[in-house]
Amino acid sequence: MAVVLRIPAHLRVSADGLDRIELQGGTLGEVLGHLGDRHSDLRAQLVDDVGRPRRCLRLYVNDDDAATGHGLDTPVRDGDEITVLLALAGG
Repeated sequence: MAVVLRIPAHLRVSADGLDRIELQGGTLGEVLGHLGDRHSDLRAQLVDDVGRPRRCLRLYVNDDDAATGHGLDTPVRDGDEITVLLALAGG
């Protein structure tokens, strides 16, 4: 099952300059796991040593924030897009 991971500009150096990467997986966690096969530096920027998304990032599957849904167990289907955004904090 192919999904597209959209890479924000500040992380593209870790993705060989690519703005999107096509990956396989049935869940968000599986997709991020497969990312390590080809772009381990980018994967390290997205998830910690235990495989959890970094706190400074938000991951969306299509328009749904994975953090408010099923997290890494969020199902993905062929054609879905995963978007990485910086989490904003402060006031």
